[in-house]
Amino acid sequence: GIELSAIAQKSIGLKLAEAEIRSVEDVLLINGVVKPEPNRVAVVSTRVEGRVENLYANIGDRVKEGQKLAELLPRQIGNPPPLVSVKAPLSGIVVERNIALGGIADPNETLFQIADLSKVIVEGDVFESDVSKVKLGQDARIRLDAYPERVFTGKVTFVASELHAVKRTLHLWISVDNKGGLLKPELFAQV
Repeated sequence: GIELSAIAQKSIGLKLAEAEIRSVEDVLLINGVVKPEPNRVAVVSTRVEGRVENLYANIGDRVKEGQKLAELLPRQIGNPPPLVSVKAPLSGIVVERNIALGGIADPNETLFQIADLSKVIVEGDVFESDVSKVKLGQDARIRLDAYPERVFTGKVTFVASELHAVKRTLHLWISVDNKGGLLKPELFAQV
């Protein structure tokens, strides 16, 4: 055996404790990707065909619900009609813009896409052999290559009801608060 004097024990900070039985956390590690929460994404279109007269939003702009994004001059024969405003249906960030000043906006196309990224999901797949270890409402810790020193927390909010036939995996989502905006869509994550 090894014997240490009282001075040596004190200098290395040795502490003695009685052994006891404790539960050990069973950790399951899966890979995932940050995505916008589906109910927090809006596709903005218009019901009229018209020329884009004014643009008020660019990709990356933070907008509020009801804020004017663009104005269109509808195509109409006769007296010029009033401009039609295109407004944001929710608050968030403009992640896509498919119109240009002077261009024609068509009712069948997406003019803007807005995402509220204050809450995001991390999508991942768990192997069939680990399915029993995952449950709705379960806590999860998330690490990102982009922020290796940070640990984010979330909860399992979706577990697919059907196994992927080829991959033999079950798809799941972990919802994560993203008030600081650090979690960007498509970032790789370890859950």
